[in-house]
Amino acid sequence: MRFKLHKPIIPISPKLKKAALIVLALLVGVLTLALIFRHPLTERFINRHVQQFNKHYQAELAIGSFAFDGFSGIGFNNVTLKPIKGDSLMKVGYLHANINMWKLLKFELTLGNLEMKDAWLNFVRHDSITNYMFLLDTGNETEDTLDQPEQPVNYADRTDRLLSTIF
Repeated sequence: MRFKLHKPIIPISPKLKKAALIVLALLVGVLTLALIFRHPLTERFINRHVQQFNKHYQAELAIGSFAFDGFSGIGFNNVTLKPIKGDSLMKVGYLHANINMWKLLKFELTLGNLEMKDAWLNFVRHDSITNYMFLLDTGNETEDTLDQPEQPVNYADRTDRLLSTIF
């Protein structure tokens, strides 16, 4: 029994096939280069954001080193955070995060899993002096908000803002 090949419903010209192959080859080439040079690109990205964080929050965020773990994991060693005026806030010996690669393709950084080892957090508050409020202040307080009665503190929201600010 012989099978007959059907003609395609939409004819594809040789020029279109060639253009599609060129686009596919360019896409594979760009992805290959991104994988080859991901360490220097990531190092540049991290350094730029650490500098922006330090400038914006008047703090000293330092990351000792980092390394990739597989395709979507990244580990950081010796992460420290200290406000310029105040005691050390955080020291982490090892921090590992899994990154959602599909969202990263849309330029959204989403962490799937976060693991910390040898973590040391130091929250200090003496009267009105703290070593962590610089991370939680939104910078838009007015006199009206200062006169309002004190509301219960939402620690979940503050922790979320603290972690999203750091990472």
